[in-house]
Amino acid sequence: MDYRKYMKRMNLVIGKAADKIDEGPWWNSTMKELNQMSIESANELQHDIDLTLARENKQIKYLKPSRNGQPEYMLDLFEAPPMRLLAMGIVLAGWLGWVMRDKQPNENDVFSSNNCSRMIKDAFDYGVSLRAKGDKLEDC
Repeated sequence: MDYRKYMKRMNLVIGKAADKIDEGPWWNSTMKELNQMSIESANELQHDIDLTLARENKQIKYLKPSRNGQPEYMLDLFEAPPMRLLAMGIVLAGWLGWVMRDKQPNENDVFSSNNCSRMIKDAFDYGVSLRAKGDKLEDC
């Protein structure tokens, strides 16, 4: 995936909102652009993986497992919420690493790039751990 391309777009769309969010423009322009980037980056992720798997005559699609009598079916990555959010998370992580290096440059800053990276990884690992324990988030 071309991280830099998406990071540049993030920087353009967020602009001064990286310092303070104005809810109206944030919702109307930033969120629309994030949605569009999530579609494009999911397609790019699928394309990159397809190129790798093409040598093995495989195709990457997201398998929606059967549930409640509904049959399983295949989706392109941009159509599958977990994969689309993954693609968006990858794009956001790249930009956050870049911007936080500037905003909190010292390693001991609470929101230094390394600390932000750790927070993202901790949250992901927590989700994996909950699912491994069988937590279905039904009591939230």
